Amino acid sequence: MPKRPRAARSTVKSSSKRSARRPAAEHPHATRVAEAAPVASGTWWNPVLHGERSFARVASVSPMTRVALVEHGVPSEALDALGGEMMVPLKDIYAMLGIPPATAARKARKGERLNMAASDAVVGMGRLIGAVDTMIRESGNSAGFHAARWVAAWLERPAPALGGRTPGSLMRTAEGREIVLGLVEQMQSGAYA
Repeated sequence: MPKRPRAARSTVKSSSKRSARRPAAEHPHATRVAEAAPVASGTWWNPVLHGERSFARVASVSPMTRVALVEHGVPSEALDALGGEMMVPLKDIYAMLGIPPATAARKARKGERLNMAASDAVVGMGRLIGAVDTMIRESGNSAGFHAARWVAAWLERPAPALGGRTPGSLMRTAEGREIVLGLVEQMQSGAYA
């Protein structure tokens, strides 16, 4: 019995979901190439560590870049830089972010990166500083204002919206950091926090 010829495949594009998808570059959570390269190479933190950029920089990048920063691990030296920018002693930074001092000291001595939980806490603090910095810049009255120092002082003040707890007491967990960031967003919108 002779073989039947195969039917020719159609070259007409279908209107399937596949063709309706957005290109990766247009996706709202796509990591931009310009942001991803320094994270992968480990150089993203250099301007922050050398005092050339603020921790507020963390808030200006895409969520996917922040995820990559956490997954890659924040350099342990970032804790010193954060304490310096906020003008807060290291022991207080460790306590606020829930990072064991012995672990932080060992990683700093060996030049190692922080684990994901500690990295997430540092990135979360950067987001908070960035949110305050953005709020003040958008108000048009940012001359002489230092967001990281303001955040350090504000984190220690009891907040009525938190039942009298300090915002700093919530910074040890991801959920707590989101609550604190929400308070800053309420301030920005004019709601009393």
